[in-house]
Amino acid sequence: MRQKDVIGEWEPIPTGEAASGIVLNGRRWVNGLTWSDIATDLVVRKATTKTGAFAAHDLKLCPLVVALLDKVPGDRRVGPLILDETAGRPFAESAYGREWRIVAKAAGVPDHVWNMDARAGAITEAEDAGADLDHIRSAAAHAQTSTTQRYSRGAVGKSRAVANLRVAHRAVKNGA
Repeated sequence: MRQKDVIGEWEPIPTGEAASGIVLNGRRWVNGLTWSDIATDLVVRKATTKTGAFAAHDLKLCPLVVALLDKVPGDRRVGPLILDETAGRPFAESAYGREWRIVAKAAGVPDHVWNMDARAGAITEAEDAGADLDHIRSAAAHAQTSTTQRYSRGAVGKSRAVANLRVAHRAVKNGA
């Protein structure tokens, strides 16, 4: 999912409309994951903001996420899923990026790598692992396979597969 489909975003409240929901500086928090997006089977299902296509991910296959979810008491499992721990509400505008960079720096992630690179990285990793391109497209909630291909960043799995095919072809051709 795109970052704004996970952490949400702040949009202006239209003139004449009541300021309901989570409001900060005249803007309303929308589109982020909420606890209600996670079913009892730990599958998160959410319509994406870009196309409205539904993304579904089985969190049981993400042990670090499950470990974090387990730390949240049942009575606190309401509203936004991702919160600014200092403010106690969804992250304001660029605050998430600043916090992410602090954690990334501590983990040794180079400055040229951004949080938004995670989406392309996941697609590239899936392709390197040999996942079917249509399955990757579906997991990324892309309508077109061509979009998924643009996200793949020179997956070494592709060149490795081609190299292995060439070696096998030469072996057959040379009678080895």
